[in-house]
Amino acid sequence: GTGKTAAFLLPTMTGLLDRPQNMALVLVPTRELAVQIIEAFTDLTKKIPGFPAAALIGGMSMQPQRLALSRKPRLIVATPGRLLD
Repeated sequence: GTGKTAAFLLPTMTGLLDRPQNMALVLVPTRELAVQIIEAFTDLTKKIPGFPAAALIGGMSMQPQRLALSRKPRLIVATPGRLLD
């Protein structure tokens, strides 16, 4: 509610726009925070084509997450355990 997520997402997005070949990884402690970041990123980039994102979080099937990775996301938000998986 105070804009902390956008405060780090906006510079990240700017960097990704400046370097189309790059991607970013955000490591977060909880899946709830990962979902929040993915939702904010999706809202901020909905009018920018070619900006897929993927959440790699525990407690969910790995198959949809593998599919999301196959789409070559520009932003990956992961929890430590699932990132190691």
